[in-house]
Amino acid sequence: MTHTTAPFGTWPSPITPASVAGNSRRFGGLQIGHEAVYWTEGRPEEAGRSVIVKCDGNGRKTDLLPPEFSARSRVHEYGGGEFSVCNDRVFFINDHDQDIYEAIDGCVPQRITNRCDWRFSDMCYDQHRNQLFAIAERHDTDDRLPINLLISIALDQSCLGTIAIVAGGCDFYASPRLSPCGKQLAYLCWGLPHMPWEAAELWLTKSDAQDHFPSGEKIAGGGGECVFQPQWHSDGSLIFIWNKSGWGNLYILPSGCCGGESVPLVNSPAEFGQPQWVFGMTSYGLVGDDRLIARCFKDGALHLGVVDIQTRKMTPIDIALHDVAGIEALVADDTCACMIASFHHRPPAVCRLDIASGEFSILQTSSDVSVAEETISVGAPVTFLSTDGEKCYGIYYPPANEHYRGEEDELPPMIVSAHGGPTAMADRGLKLKIQYWTSRGFAFFDVDYTGSFGYGADYRRALDGHWGVRDVEDVIAGACGLAAAGKADAKRLLISGSSAGGYTVLSALVNSDVFAAGAAYYGISDMSKLQETTHKFEYGYIDTLMGTTPDTRPKIFATRSPICNADKITSPVIFFQGADDRVVPREQSRAMAESLDRNGVPVVYVEFAGEGHGFRNAQNIEAALESEYAFYVRILGIAVSHKLPDLKILNFGGA
Repeated sequence: MTHTTAPFGTWPSPITPASVAGNSRRFGGLQIGHEAVYWTEGRPEEAGRSVIVKCDGNGRKTDLLPPEFSARSRVHEYGGGEFSVCNDRVFFINDHDQDIYEAIDGCVPQRITNRCDWRFSDMCYDQHRNQLFAIAERHDTDDRLPINLLISIALDQSCLGTIAIVAGGCDFYASPRLSPCGKQLAYLCWGLPHMPWEAAELWLTKSDAQDHFPSGEKIAGGGGECVFQPQWHSDGSLIFIWNKSGWGNLYILPSGCCGGESVPLVNSPAEFGQPQWVFGMTSYGLVGDDRLIARCFKDGALHLGVVDIQTRKMTPIDIALHDVAGIEALVADDTCACMIASFHHRPPAVCRLDIASGEFSILQTSSDVSVAEETISVGAPVTFLSTDGEKCYGIYYPPANEHYRGEEDELPPMIVSAHGGPTAMADRGLKLKIQYWTSRGFAFFDVDYTGSFGYGADYRRALDGHWGVRDVEDVIAGACGLAAAGKADAKRLLISGSSAGGYTVLSALVNSDVFAAGAAYYGISDMSKLQETTHKFEYGYIDTLMGTTPDTRPKIFATRSPICNADKITSPVIFFQGADDRVVPREQSRAMAESLDRNGVPVVYVEFAGEGHGFRNAQNIEAALESEYAFYVRILGIAVSHKLPDLKILNFGGA
C-alpha cells in the first residue's frame, strides 16, 4: 500500500474522539449463573449508566435494569462487587441510593434494603438461610471515617432487609464466601494504615448451634503478607491467592479446616493476584471438581493455564492463538471460562473459552469501531534501567497508520503515560484511546514504573517511602532512553496521567525540563490537602508511599507536593477535573492551575460538571481527548488543517 508522507502528529485518523468515547463500553463485574453469563457494562452514551446484561446459552442478550436504574457500588469510593448471581437470582447495588435490589426479568427491581447513608457491596447469596452476606459502609455517624462491616441481610418477605452484623471492629472487610454446605464462612479483613495488597487476612468462621457465625480463626495473611480471592471448592476445600513467597501464588486449605495447613497449588515466581482496588476482582475460576483456570503475570507478560488440583501441575493455554493481550474478571464453570479479554488487534470484549475444545467466542465487544490492521499499533514490551540501575518495565507503541508515514528526517513526538494507583500496572492490549494518538503520528509509552503490580512484592514495595521520587525518575529515564534509541523526538516528549499518575506528571514537570508539556487528569498536587480530605480506604496509603509520620509530614509533603513547587514548572500543562470528585477534589487542580497562570506558564483548565474520579459521560470523554490533542498540537507547533477546539482557563469564580 502506498503511504503519504506527512509530519508526525498531523495524520488524519479513522479513530475519532467520538469513537473512543461514545462507542466504548466499560465492562465491570462478570459472573456465570444458571445457563447464562452476566456482566455489567457502563455506557457513555447513557451518561455512564451501568447496566447488567444477561447472555443466555443461545447468545441472546437482555438488559436486566430499566433505564432509571444503574448498577454501581460506591464503597471505598471505587466500588466494584456491584452485583451477585446465584442460579437465576440477581442482586445489585443501585447507584442512586446505594441500596440493594433484586433484578427480576421484565419487572421493576425489588428493593431489599432502605438505609440512608449506608453503602453496600460484594454480596454472597446464602440459599440455606435465604439471606445475603455483604460488605456495608456506614456514613450515618459523626465520625469522619465511615464504619465498615460484614453483615447479613434477610430476604424472607416477613423480615425483608433486616440487617445483622456478622463481623465488625476491623477497618475493612471483603470477599465473604460461604462454603457449599453452608456451615463455614470465609472472608478477608485488614486494618489501617494498610491497603489490602499489603495486609489482607483470610479468616474462617463456622456456624454455631444458633446458626450464627461467631468470631473465627485467621488462616493466612497479615504481617506484610496478603490474601486475595478466597473461593470454595465443591469438596469443602478453600482455595485462595497468597503472596507468602513474595509472589501471589495459589494455595489450598484442604477441607476448609480451621487449624489445618494451607499448601501451595502453584509455587512460581509469577503473580496471580491483583491489587484489590475494587471488590469482586478474580484471577481464577474452578472448572468442575478437579481443575481451575488461572491467569498470571511473569516478567510483565500475561500467561493463562489450567491447574490440576490433585497433581498441582499447570498446563499453559496459548493465548497468542486468540490474540489475547490481557485478562480481567476470569470466572468458570464445569465446561468453560468467561473473561473480559483485551486483544492486540481488536477492542476488549466479554469472551467465552470452551476448555475442552479450545473454542474461543466473543459475547460482547466494548466497541463497534473497526480499525484496519495496518493502523493498529501493537505494544512492544520494553525494559530499561532506572537511575539507580534497577530494571524497569513499560510498553512502547510506535506511530501507525495504513495511509501515512512520517518524514525520513523526523522522529515522532511521544506521550509518556504514568498509570494511576500507583499500585497498578499499564493496561495490556488495544485501547482506542492509545490508538487515537498513534494513528495520528504520536508514539506512546506506557510505563510500569517502580511500585507497579505484577512484578513481585519486592518491586511493588520499592516505591514505599519514595513516591514522587522513583516513579518520577523512572518515567524520565524511560522517556530519555527511548529518545536516545531513536524511538521518539527528545524535544517533543509529552507526559500524561490520571489520579496518582497525574501526580507523577506534575512531579516530573517540577523536577525536570525533559517534557515539552503535560496533561494531568484529576491529578494530586497537594499532599497535605489530600491527607486531610482523602477517604478511609486510602487514609494510611499516603504515609506508606511517602514514608511519613505525623511529625515528618509537613517537611516531606512540602518537598514533594507540586503545589509547593509550582514555581519550578516551566512546561505548559493542561488540567482535566471532575467537579464532583471526592478522591481528588477540584480545589487541588484549580489551585495548581491558578498558581501556574500567575507564574506565566501556559496553562489550560477544563472542568466537567457531574463527573467524579474518572469520566463516564461520552461528551466529556470526547471533549477531554479533543482538548488534549489541541493542546499538544499548539504547544509543539504542529500545523494541522482542521479546526481545533478553543482552549481557555475556566472562570473559577463563576463555576
